[in-house]
Formats: sequence, C-alpha cells, structure tokens
Amino acid sequence: MYDEILNTNLCGTIFKACKLSRNWVYAYTGEFPSQDDLDFDHNRIVNDIKRVLDLPEMSENSVMVLNLGLHYLTSTNFSNYVKLLRGVVNVFKAREREGRKTAKMIWKTTTEVSKHKDTNELLYSDFKRFLNNPRVAMFNAYATSFMCREGFEILDVHPLTASYPDGTGGPKMEYFKEHDIVHYKTNVTRPFEDILAEYLMGNLPEKLTFENYLFS
Repeated sequence: MYDEILNTNLCGTIFKACKLSRNWVYAYTGEFPSQDDLDFDHNRIVNDIKRVLDLPEMSENSVMVLNLGLHYLTSTNFSNYVKLLRGVVNVFKAREREGRKTAKMIWKTTTEVSKHKDTNELLYSDFKRFLNNPRVAMFNAYATSFMCREGFEILDVHPLTASYPDGTGGPKMEYFKEHDIVHYKTNVTRPFEDILAEYLMGNLPEKLTFENYLFS
C-alpha cells in the first residue's frame, strides 16, 4: 500500500509526507530483518509504536494506518496476539488520559491469502502451516471487533481481497510470481487508497466503523 500512495493526494496534498515503519514481527531497517530464537515479546512492538508516535513530525494532525497481520499469525499464538493488541490500545489511551496530542490511528484489517498457490517446499515449511485463511479469519475477527469496541476506525481491506477472483499474485510481476500467496496487484489495492483519501479529505460523511457498513 505504501508504494502505491506515494504519488497520490494522500502524500502531497492531504499530508506533507508519508512515511513507512517496517515491521516483520519487530521493526527493522534494511532489506530483511534479523532473525533470532527468542520468545515473542509484544512489549517490544508496543515500544516501537511509542517511538513512532513520539517522532517530532507526528502530531494531532497525523494519521497512523496500522496493521499487525500475517506475520503475527505465523509467528505467535492467539493469546500473545491479544496481549499485543491490548498493549497497542493502551498506548493510545494512556496518551489520551495524559492530555497528550497524538496521531489518529486507523486499524487496517488483514488480507486474505491464496493458500492454493503455495508450491513445492513452501507447502511443507513449518511456519507456513500457520499461514492459512482459518487463522486469518480468527485473528481478523478478534482484532476488528476489539478495535471497534475501543473506538478506533477501521479500514477493512479483507472482504475486498477475499472476493477478488484471481486472488494474490504480487503487485509487480517482474518481482513477484504467480505463486506469491500474500501480495496483491495494485489494481486490487487501489480502492483502499481511494476511499482512505476521500475519507481524510472529508468527502465521506460517516466514520469508518462497523455500525456504518452498508449491507445489501
């Protein structure tokens, strides 16, 4: 999503700049994150979010679009994920109680995966066993419900990706082959960017909450 919005109104008109905080499980810089065999530490991720919120360019006029998705359902269990989400919410609630001006957080749901496109050794990879749509559905359902209940707005990308007939395939075919099971081409993700830009410009009358979804 980040690469696609860099040359849009989001990053030139609505905001002065758009910046990406890269997380695999934890924040990292460079091409790939470092690996370790330590237990999952949700506080480390919470502290990384605090660090971003404390950057001088982050103000009450800033927006953080946050997703903690596929890398977490393959890296830890559900109870640890719940602790992580509660820790994230506590960061924002604590800043609110302290009267500190802080960025608006919009929770972005997790995309569907095309598990049937896994091939060869990927089908037998230990961690890939946990990268499946039943786990996506469980983690997504809890996170969406929890964030709604805590008063955060939701950018729900999951239904659109789940209904896209061609599934995943990578945003740029020269870099991603058709057996990529997690990335989507830019034509699939563009509606997310469009609705977010329209909303932040004040062109959508309702908040991005469950109560304002329209079902037909």
